[in-house]
Amino acid sequence: MDQPVLTPELAGEIADETTRILGHNVLITDDNATVIGSGDVSRVGSIHEASVAVLRSGQAASHDTAEAAALTGVLPGITMPIVLDGAVIGTVGITGAPARVVRLGRLVQRQTEILLRESLFQRTRLLRENRLAQLARDVLLFDPNLVDERIIRASGAELGYDLTQPRVALVFEVQPGPQRYPSSVRLIGEVFGARADIVAELSAGRYLVLHQVSPDDAEHVGERARRAAELLRDRHGIVAHVGIGEACTGVAALAGSCADATAALQLGSDGGGTGIVIREIANLRVRQLLSSASGRARTRFTSSQLARLSGENDFGALCDTLVAWCESGFNLVATAQRLSIHRNTVIYRLEKIARLTTRDVREPGVAVALYLACLVDDG
Repeated sequence: MDQPVLTPELAGEIADETTRILGHNVLITDDNATVIGSGDVSRVGSIHEASVAVLRSGQAASHDTAEAAALTGVLPGITMPIVLDGAVIGTVGITGAPARVVRLGRLVQRQTEILLRESLFQRTRLLRENRLAQLARDVLLFDPNLVDERIIRASGAELGYDLTQPRVALVFEVQPGPQRYPSSVRLIGEVFGARADIVAELSAGRYLVLHQVSPDDAEHVGERARRAAELLRDRHGIVAHVGIGEACTGVAALAGSCADATAALQLGSDGGGTGIVIREIANLRVRQLLSSASGRARTRFTSSQLARLSGENDFGALCDTLVAWCESGFNLVATAQRLSIHRNTVIYRLEKIARLTTRDVREPGVAVALYLACLVDDG
């Protein structure tokens, strides 16, 4: 990594804490034998001459009072190498009679190496998460006129992902519940956690999943999305709304799937409800097409179709009936079942619509026009 693992900040924190606990001064040097952390802050920045030989040999060294006096910046005690991945990156020293502090020195050495490994792991994980987030944004914002698709594919390959395989985009939008949970990436990754899947945070509360699909898995993406949303809710009280694009191949098509997933999320809004919402763009294509028209065009269209119905007290029920009528294949029984009302109520409403509009709603062309107008009005 470009930045050193053993930083003055981390060294100072370790030295301060261990000095306080053990009652013996602890100092830490870098690979140049310069003190970068010490319970005695006056020693920070000085050269610890005993560390020079320890850095060179990789072996611990002890110094009694006479030996320490012959060296610069050294007190009686023991100095031990800090080894990370086979390389000596610094030293840790503990002050006191060598026979008394040798065991403490080994403990401090081991604990320091453990903390450094943890720090390296955290930094490496953060770096990978940042690179994944950048890859996700590169796909989301991909423009073939500005970027060569091969560059994006190469970035994915460096992180271990094959962007030439079929994938589907899912956008998660989460709203914090009673418990604060800083990141949902790892939890979503428990469901979309295969090595082939990309899970990244786009912004606060919004996450993108680029799920690699197989022929057997394509029909179950919605089920996976629901499982992930349920995990967020059950473990942390977080409500998730999910938009799902369509499976595709290639970076350009995947960018389109991301746009579709975002559109599904917006088109599927339930008006601020608190329940899990899963919306697939495949079921919202008509709404998506209608939303692409200008506001003025939508207003003129709805006015031309619904003006004679909009003043009725049961306008909402009439629109619901029109939507159910069309989406149930113009079948009275299916429409009644969908609306949980009696078949005669459906007949009454359809006849009322026909009377007010002076149009036969049993005629598919008429019904579809009214249906589309109701969708626009609802959006």
